[in-house]
Amino acid sequence: MKHGKPSPLQLHNIEQIKKSGGQAFILRPSDFDKFKREVLKIVQL
Repeated sequence: MKHGKPSPLQLHNIEQIKKSGGQAFILRPSDFDKFKREVLKIVQL
């Protein structure tokens, strides 16, 4: 689903995760390479 949009519950959960200092992503298959790069940056810290 290339043009899907997150539900209000997903957005709420992501907001709560970020407020607590975590990182959250809504991952679409087309964004997997970007996600993978971000994870690799985190792992290298």
